[in-house]
This record gives sequence, structure tokens and C-alpha cells, in this order.
Amino acid sequence: MSRFLLVLLLACQAKSAGDLRALGPSGTLDKSPPPPPTDVEAIGGNGEVTVTWSLNAASSYVVVERTPQETEVGAVTGNDLVHTGLLPGTTHTYVVHGVNVFGQGDPSDEVTALTLPAAPASLTATASAGRIDLAWAAAQGGVAYVVFRRDPGGGSYSEVATVGGLTYADIGLTAATSYTYFVRAKNQTGQGDRSPFASAQVP
Repeated sequence: MSRFLLVLLLACQAKSAGDLRALGPSGTLDKSPPPPPTDVEAIGGNGEVTVTWSLNAASSYVVVERTPQETEVGAVTGNDLVHTGLLPGTTHTYVVHGVNVFGQGDPSDEVTALTLPAAPASLTATASAGRIDLAWAAAQGGVAYVVFRRDPGGGSYSEVATVGGLTYADIGLTAATSYTYFVRAKNQTGQGDRSPFASAQVP
């Protein structure tokens, strides 16, 4: 039997497209589960983590979280999955398995991501001569806080300070002028959603 006919026969015997992808260069059917996915990455967001990887010979992929125990997050045919419903400022570790008709392959390398912090739930602004004192509630997952101010006349907000605590004194301000602020918590991943706005007028 010629090599062409042998390959054709094996293709006809394949049970699915996953089997066809498993045909090796010699024309034999590789009856092994797929290799571990490569180029796996995890990116934290607001209450979610996006896991991505490079496609290989698998027909589908299973994403497993390893924090604290192994839990299957979902199965997809593409190269990404978004794990939602996560708490702010929490760390999550994942592996990805390729799957074909012969079973589930070995796991990929582990990847870890940290979700963004929550927004500060409150913000107050108290004015006195030449200054405005800000205070806000602690945000889950925040390790520092970024203060933004809109100057008189409106326009966009600009970053004026990054602090580790829950207060900030904005000094050297113009008398009889109103200023508006908001605050974002931040961690190693980035900045979370903003706090409520707060305004005060310097006397």
C-alpha cells in the first residue's frame, strides 16, 4: 500500500477533527493527549482575570485554578478565558490543559495574576485657608491611593499625589475657589475604579 493510501485510510478512520490534527508526519495516528499549551499569560482586572495561551493540536482547552485547590474554571475551544466574579485585590493561579479525543494533556506552566483593588467607598473634602483636606475609606486590595483633582474652570482631572494612607492635604490653593477630587486605590496590577467625587471651596 502506498504512503498516500495509508494516510488516506488513517484519515477516514479518524473520529473527529481532533484526530486529524493528531496525524503525525509519518502518517501514523498519534493517540496521545495534546502537549501542554505554551505562552500562557494571566492578566488581572476589575473582579476578573483573563487567561490566554497559544493554540496547539488540542481540540479544546480546560482552564484550572490552583488557589487554594484545583478547580476547573471552564472549557473553551479558543485561546482565552475570562474568570469573573473574583474579589478585589486577590491573587489567582492557573494552568491550562489541552484536550483531544484521547484525553486531557499535561498542564501548562503556572501563571498568576492579581485582581485590581476596589474603589474607595467614600471621600470627603474639608476646606480651610489655602488648603483642602481629603479623607477616604480604605479599599479592599489597595496598597496605595492616587488623588486626582480638577482645577477651577473644569476640564480633565490630573493626578496630584500618591499616598499610602487614607488622607491627603492639598495645600497652596487659591482663595474663594472650588476644587473637585476623586481617589483611586492601586496595587501591583494597577489602579481600580474611582471613589465618589468630593468638592470644597477654599475660603
